[in-house]
Amino acid sequence: MATIRRSCLVLMLLVLAASRALAAPGDDSYIAGYAAAVLERDFSLTAPSLKVENGVVTVAAADLAGADRARVVAELERIRGVARVVVLEPGAAPPITQTLTPPAAQPEQPRVLAEWQAGGELRRELRLLS
Repeated sequence: MATIRRSCLVLMLLVLAASRALAAPGDDSYIAGYAAAVLERDFSLTAPSLKVENGVVTVAAADLAGADRARVVAELERIRGVARVVVLEPGAAPPITQTLTPPAAQPEQPRVLAEWQAGGELRRELRLLS
């Protein structure tokens, strides 16, 4: 009876941990949606220029017209997963974000004993067995 309870408890804890992991923020689409909601709710702004790449939130200064820019930036930086917030002035180039991609790995050649590749040792073993 105790093992059944313990098993159910472990199963329940695993399900809860998995659901939290699936809901964890961090990808750019989550951050973009959250940032758009913050701008809409707190500042009554819509920002069509809002972009997120690798956790860097970029928004055009024209989209923040009439709002306290420092407060907007502070609120956006509070979003979990945001690395920094960049407000683009008219004519400014967007920031260059560095994409971390692992180098292409060379496929490892299978390791087979040389004498087995030639087939001599394997054939001798098979003859001895028959």
